[in-house]
Amino acid sequence: MLDLLNTAIEETRRVRSDDKQLILLGTSLLHPADVFMSLWKELAPKMPKFQIRLVQLQEDLNSRNREYAMLGRSSDLIVGTFDSTTLKQSFSAIQLGAYHFGIAVRSDNPLAQLDEITYSDLAHRKVLMVSTGISEKNDLVRSEMLAAEPSIQPIDTSGRYDINTFNETVEENIAMISLTPWKRIHPNLVTVPLKTSVTVPYGLLSTKFPGKKTADFLHEFTKLVPTETQSHS
Repeated sequence: MLDLLNTAIEETRRVRSDDKQLILLGTSLLHPADVFMSLWKELAPKMPKFQIRLVQLQEDLNSRNREYAMLGRSSDLIVGTFDSTTLKQSFSAIQLGAYHFGIAVRSDNPLAQLDEITYSDLAHRKVLMVSTGISEKNDLVRSEMLAAEPSIQPIDTSGRYDINTFNETVEENIAMISLTPWKRIHPNLVTVPLKTSVTVPYGLLSTKFPGKKTADFLHEFTKLVPTETQSHS
């Protein structure tokens, strides 16, 4: 009887484990998931029917939004930046925080020695950034930058950043607009904070119609996340 009881208990545990809803969270160099995973360690015991599986994002190079284009295809969710431009393109977001702008330069560039970079420090320099229309916040920094220092020469990328953008910054020894989570992507780059009040919200991104499983996860998640870190768009 005890053997039968033990078998029944183990079978119940196995069934409960198998019944977990698997949520695929996309991750990449440019979309690290560590901020969310730190939060998930605290939330997982309160959301026992869900399990997170990390999946490596494969870039869709035909899309201006790249990894964002993979949402709903190879992943249910990603941690990424967003603004009104992004949200017009069939995405939804739950804000988790805000990233700050910085300027990434090669370690032997004189700008790397500064504690903070102002727009005047970038006078007559080439600055690599995404082209207009992709990121509302990037467009705001561009306008602010050129208004303050018209001699700056913006160099546009063909879309959102990829690893080649960081390589180009090193090889051409130019400056690049960067964000908080990208500080350690390239070992030869140093990121110095940019003096600006503009920040970029980041959060948990999904498609606007993510399917029942993901919608249920997001519903429970938003009930547990502290209200000060949460923002529906």
